[in-house]
Amino acid sequence: MPWYPYQNLGDGVPRPYLALWQDPAIKYVSIIDSGADESCVPLSIAQAWNVPFDPSQVQIGRGVSGPHQQWHATGDIVLQCVAGPLVLHNPGIIDGLPVILIGRRDGFAQYLFTFDQRRLLFMIEPHPPEPAPAPPDPS
Repeated sequence: MPWYPYQNLGDGVPRPYLALWQDPAIKYVSIIDSGADESCVPLSIAQAWNVPFDPSQVQIGRGVSGPHQQWHATGDIVLQCVAGPLVLHNPGIIDGLPVILIGRRDGFAQYLFTFDQRRLLFMIEPHPPEPAPAPPDPS
């Protein structure tokens, strides 16, 4: 599996950003966030993708920048990345979020991420297959 370099998107801090897309001609920036329980999508992108959500169901979320208003998609969003399909399960939708946020419930459940912080590289690969169950003990 190849290593991918962290990227600096203008704030001087290299981070593990991952391109996501529905249409390969239009790629979106996401950040791999091991501290996030769930994935979140900017409201502008959710609207562009026609992601269904109930605007009357506003919730208060908490992030590194403090509390914020958010909604949740009423279904899954199927995207593509360099490793294959990535499904965001009922992601949060946040107005003003600068990039798609890939949280543990989705990205880390579907793929194995390896980070090399010293070299500013990351790898994404499918999880290894689960070992077969042991046969029953005949005794």
